[in-house]
Amino acid sequence: MRSPLFDAVFTTAVVHDYSTNTLTAVLPASDTVRFTGGGAPRTFNEGDSFDGIADFKLDSRGLTMQAKHAAVQRSANGLRIRPLAQ
Repeated sequence: MRSPLFDAVFTTAVVHDYSTNTLTAVLPASDTVRFTGGGAPRTFNEGDSFDGIADFKLDSRGLTMQAKHAAVQRSANGLRIRPLAQ
């Protein structure tokens, strides 16, 4: 899946809400998910929510994504990513 705001490869279930430009995916076990923001490793725990992460990257079994800017919200076993124009 590619857009001007992000580049993603999904081999797991994902919902793309075009009206809000939001992606929702089911994640594997949290210890297999790696995040970086601005080139540095990031940790997202259940309930965390961040706006405006620059150079966001996610790498996991079934999902690889990068966005220049993103808002990210983590739930018990889900991750909501909203690519941002800036």
